[in-house]
Amino acid sequence: MRHFDESEVLAAIKGTGGILRSIAANLGCDRTTIGRWRDRSKVVADAIEDERQSSLDAAESQLIGAVNAGDSWAIKFFLSTQGRNRGYDSRAKEPPDTLSSQVAIYLPDNGRGLPDAAGKEVRAEQTAIE
Repeated sequence: MRHFDESEVLAAIKGTGGILRSIAANLGCDRTTIGRWRDRSKVVADAIEDERQSSLDAAESQLIGAVNAGDSWAIKFFLSTQGRNRGYDSRAKEPPDTLSSQVAIYLPDNGRGLPDAAGKEVRAEQTAIE
């Protein structure tokens, strides 16, 4: 098994997006080797994180480019993720003044009695869904 020095690992990180499998492919080793390097070397861990952040920056730049080009999918995605504090959110929300009342659900409890609506104990086999 070949051993790598830190400078070789750092050089292999460039252009990988911080993806361990890609770094390993650059070195011709298994991804677990890179994982061990990351876990044992703060310099390697920081370089992997920097590479990931650079990839994220590139993706965000492409997204902003699509927004500026007027691509509706990009505008919708951007507003639903970055514009939530301005009310752009695709998730359905129930307004606080129309919250439903509390509901109690009773599940069978191994044949032991369960309370009915009046609080009277009813055997599980006697209960019916209305």
